[in-house]
Amino acid sequence: MKKHPANALVWDDAWSNSYTPKGETGPASVAVRLGLVNPGAEPWTLAGTALVDSTGEEVELATWQQAPIPANGAGAVVVGIEGTPAQLGCP
Repeated sequence: MKKHPANALVWDDAWSNSYTPKGETGPASVAVRLGLVNPGAEPWTLAGTALVDSTGEEVELATWQQAPIPANGAGAVVVGIEGTPAQLGCP
């Protein structure tokens, strides 16, 4: 992952999980947990997400955050997507 200078948060770690139904060869859903550090003076809450695929189409993501990330503290957000194995497969 690359850090953009305009980011309000610092990426600390990431974990991914995928679900592949029995009898299938590729995933039906993928989720990523992002560990984030908030160096700012205000708590941070996830307001939305955006993911654009290789064709330029925006892909809808499910999001979850247990609590705001406190000022000068750490926390996590989870983003996930469901799709066909072809959409979610790695190149």
